[in-house]
Amino acid sequence: MITKKRLIKILFIIIILIISGVIIRGIIFKKEFSIAIANETEIRIPDLTIKIDGMIAFNDSIYSSSIPCCWINRSLKFGLHTVSIESKSKNLIKNFSVLSIKNTYIYIGVWDNKNGGFQIRKKIFYFIKPRYE
Repeated sequence: MITKKRLIKILFIIIILIISGVIIRGIIFKKEFSIAIANETEIRIPDLTIKIDGMIAFNDSIYSSSIPCCWINRSLKFGLHTVSIESKSKNLIKNFSVLSIKNTYIYIGVWDNKNGGFQIRKKIFYFIKPRYE
């Protein structure tokens, strides 16, 4: 018969093993880091720039399209990375950090806001590749 203390120890060991496995898998194996970019407005954005750790990863125009129009695929080292998004013509600026592990997928969308301007929304997906519609 398993006592309550022993059951708690077993569950704790299982949780530690699962977390260790995820971390080791994220460090050792090839990492897939992908960014999908979409313009969810009716207006063209002529100068969208995305930088990963200060290096330009995307610098182009995006047109009206709810389905992601552009992708950035990179192989990044395990760890925390800084992503900055800006468009000088549309006065857009967004900075955030993301943890690069085994499979990291980011959706970046430009949306209209209530004031007649624009805003950038992001969603980060880990391990599960999202379906964009």
